[in-house]
Amino acid sequence: MSTIGFIKRGLADARNGSDEQLHFVPPNGSHSIAWCLWHTTRVEDLIINARILKQPMIWNGEWAERTGLPAEGFGAGQPDDDAQKVHIHDMDAFAAY
Repeated sequence: MSTIGFIKRGLADARNGSDEQLHFVPPNGSHSIAWCLWHTTRVEDLIINARILKQPMIWNGEWAERTGLPAEGFGAGQPDDDAQKVHIHDMDAFAAY
């Protein structure tokens, strides 16, 4: 089993929680599961598409609109207050991305 395959299966499985579970931020916590999914997926898009393949990232304003996520950025350096507001409004659309 490849490490990448293991990670992708884990991320796919993490999407199976309820909306409340995915967006829960524990006391004294800073990030929800949804934030981690968004951040990890956006970073993968950046590294694979923009850096390695030298082509445009898949993420754009249309994906942002479909999922309810920010059009710009991927969470690096994001203040905890902003991270806690990240909400995936359409998990099926997010999974398609």
